[in-house]
Amino acid sequence: MKEKILSGSNPFNALLVTKFEVPVVRYRIVLRRRLTDILKTGMDRQLTLLVAPTGYGKTTVLVEWLSGIMMPDWRIIWLTVDSFDNEPLHFWSYIATALKKVYAHLQFDPQRSYQDRVEKSPIESLTPLFNAITQIPYQLVLVLDDYQWITDDRVHQEMRYLLNHQPKNLHLVISSRVKPPFPLSRLRAQRQLVELTAKDLSFNLQEVKNFFSSAMEVDIDHDQAASLLVATEGWIAGLQLVTLSLQSQPDKKAFIANLPEKNQQIFEYLTEEVLDQQTPELRDFLLKTSLLSELSAPLCDAVLQRKDSLEMLNRIQSANLFIVALDEHRHWFSYHRLFSDTLQKYLRDTQPEIIAELHRRACTWLQEFGFPDKAINHALAFGDVEQAASIIDTCALQAVITFDLVQLAQWLSRFSDELISERPQLGIYYALANFLLERFDKVEPKLQALEQILEKPRKKELTLKDEKLIRWEIAVIRTCLDYWNENSAESVSNFKTLMQNPPENDVYFSGLMQHNLAEVYASRGDLEAAVDAYSKGCRFAIDYGLLREYCYSASELAYVRKMQGRLGGAERDYQDLIDYALRFGMSDAVMAFAKAGMAEIALEKNQMEHAGELIRWVIENYDRIEMSPLNWIRQEWLYVRLANCFLAGQDITNSQIFFDKAINGYRSNRQVVHYLSSQLIDMQVKMWSATGELSSRNLNFEVQIDFLDPTGKSNPAKQTALIRYYLAQGEPENALNVLSELVPKLEEQKMQERLLEVMVLKSLVCQATGNYQQAIKSLHQALQIAVTEDYRRVFTDEGDPMKTLLKQYARQPLDEEINVQTAVGSMVSSLIVELEKKVIVPTKIVTDRHSTTDLVYPMPEPFSHRELDVLKLIAGGKSTKEIAVALMISVNTIKVHIKSIYRKTGTHTRSVMLKRVIELGVLKKT
Repeated sequence: MKEKILSGSNPFNALLVTKFEVPVVRYRIVLRRRLTDILKTGMDRQLTLLVAPTGYGKTTVLVEWLSGIMMPDWRIIWLTVDSFDNEPLHFWSYIATALKKVYAHLQFDPQRSYQDRVEKSPIESLTPLFNAITQIPYQLVLVLDDYQWITDDRVHQEMRYLLNHQPKNLHLVISSRVKPPFPLSRLRAQRQLVELTAKDLSFNLQEVKNFFSSAMEVDIDHDQAASLLVATEGWIAGLQLVTLSLQSQPDKKAFIANLPEKNQQIFEYLTEEVLDQQTPELRDFLLKTSLLSELSAPLCDAVLQRKDSLEMLNRIQSANLFIVALDEHRHWFSYHRLFSDTLQKYLRDTQPEIIAELHRRACTWLQEFGFPDKAINHALAFGDVEQAASIIDTCALQAVITFDLVQLAQWLSRFSDELISERPQLGIYYALANFLLERFDKVEPKLQALEQILEKPRKKELTLKDEKLIRWEIAVIRTCLDYWNENSAESVSNFKTLMQNPPENDVYFSGLMQHNLAEVYASRGDLEAAVDAYSKGCRFAIDYGLLREYCYSASELAYVRKMQGRLGGAERDYQDLIDYALRFGMSDAVMAFAKAGMAEIALEKNQMEHAGELIRWVIENYDRIEMSPLNWIRQEWLYVRLANCFLAGQDITNSQIFFDKAINGYRSNRQVVHYLSSQLIDMQVKMWSATGELSSRNLNFEVQIDFLDPTGKSNPAKQTALIRYYLAQGEPENALNVLSELVPKLEEQKMQERLLEVMVLKSLVCQATGNYQQAIKSLHQALQIAVTEDYRRVFTDEGDPMKTLLKQYARQPLDEEINVQTAVGSMVSSLIVELEKKVIVPTKIVTDRHSTTDLVYPMPEPFSHRELDVLKLIAGGKSTKEIAVALMISVNTIKVHIKSIYRKTGTHTRSVMLKRVIELGVLKKT
């Protein structure tokens, strides 16, 4: 029976979205204008730094300050740092994603930057990110909250590099419990630093009084407030606990006088006091749930084996017991860390026997409901390393299938070599993750280590079946690696051998091998074998539910069919891919890639209107296209297609924009499939031709083309480019020499689309040499290829020289039977008509400016009906009060709607907001 692997859902939260959300601050807080005024003075400086121990209100001050930034050109980017970010790739992945939340068109791939470290220094590999930030059309405030979790000197070094080369439009804000190792003295001397320390953040006397009277609604006199200020030194967390304790104290003065001297002692002492005031039930709930880093009502129910956790969480929030909502719907929460630590200490002192069982229950629930990373943490917490390894063992393949490879590598890195030696399958996944992450230099050492493990005795011996499986998987990964190391001849033989007797149910590796075999065939020019292998790969992926693997094989199958000159077959493949993506709810990136491929086919047929519709869909949905470092297909491939489509519409500016995107991405990772190299070469020559550079004597042609083909697998594309170069340079004899070598090769490999283009070029080269008979003969061969699939643009792109040749061909065709009534004759007549008239350019989808910020994007989130009502009244000049009267709702409700509109439009003033909604077509300009 077939083993079904479903990958439609993704339980692996490689990037936790709640970390990008500005924390929710409760309504009753002490406003700290003296601090926010200081922070405002630093808006034009490089760095704002808040350093103080926990409980000094660093986050609250930042939220208050940021809420007052109403300048329309500023954007706030928030990232809450945690211990998992203490590694360069994870850290910069979060920062890049946070930046994309305010500017979706930022082009920076942390994964490829990581790979780029092999050739460049780690710091240099971040230069593309810093350059990309300078292109963002906003002033940015990047907040890194809880930076103390970063201890890796690589991250510190890269942050220092950022400070030394900080973009002018970026203001950096860091809050930390410890001072980061940055060049603070230099920044102070240059007046580029604003600092707030624990001394600054501590409450003064007036703030203490305001805190008790307004925020906490507890009545104390001036002397008591002064005593508390002395006792707590203005430490806010301590004051909050004092408030909770004072509520039940008959003698407030005596209680205040007996407080301990140190903050940590105060907190522990006051926590015990607070716990003593709670009901036994609530106290027990607090203690036991303190083991959870993030808690929800269902999770608490499972851990405590009760059914009223939602009610308990509501009570905790009402009592202000150091709990923070992690999402706007208030489904997930966390305790203040110091509060949680103190509760856990109290739990260890009072109920140590229950702790392991609580961790076990949490682990079970988290594993069952799709949070394996958190489940692993609890398994490790109660000392069950085997359980943690077991969880990874069960979900590692799913992580591979859904491409959560960074997370998988992080999990596996937490286990000792001894543990992996007892579970060698985990070592296989580690090697596989490195291969798929294209960390090729790390793969072979992993495979060799696994082979050594298999030779050594273990506590638990593998069955012969399991050992055979692992050795087979090692061979599969090594053979795939051989192909990428350009040993394709041996790879084909090895793949065929391995595929003759695959282990039962090893679905993923069989699919991986099938796909790589197809790539080997395609790179060798054996297109029929590649089509057969890709087709088998598609069927295999469908049978076993390997969604992304189907997308890989189907997209490359369509491309190879197009190389064969089978436009109809390629179009059907792309349509199948679209249907598959819709059926399984796959990302818009899949749809975009397929539609861009179909647009290229429409362009080949000069179906400009249809191509324009397809590309318009891609652009209109651009914001929703996945931009993750591990996208299902290379973004560069999509960019090349967009560049090609815009160039066909004579939109050189925006064609250059997308081509630059493709080149920049390619430059950061040149270990790419040969298809992309071929497309980049073709597109580069088209761009040079469109801008007139191809005929320039100063063009460093060969060096630039060689850069685009590091593997040497794109020789037909390079030779075609060379023919065009010689033709543009007025050296047709040199072009003929290249043609004599290239044409037989293309005929042998049946690369019909490339052969069609080359025969068109040969006709033009012969025309340039005065050999009109050979020019007509070559044109005839090209027309014979083109007519079966209705290729047209390959002729019309050549302009007047081709028009002359076609007219001559129409007067004296080589085949006497060819006339206007035949397919070829009809095509010749229509091509002449198209060349006689100006080609109709599809409606511009992107405006003619200089960056992708000019793309016209739809609203990422639609307006509600009520928000539209409010917008219309704002456009009519109504005030907030007048809108409230007109709609018969409260002023506060109107303010909520207006705030929502500001958020959705990314604006902060009414005038800018109205301009934005008019641009979006939401309102008409009056």
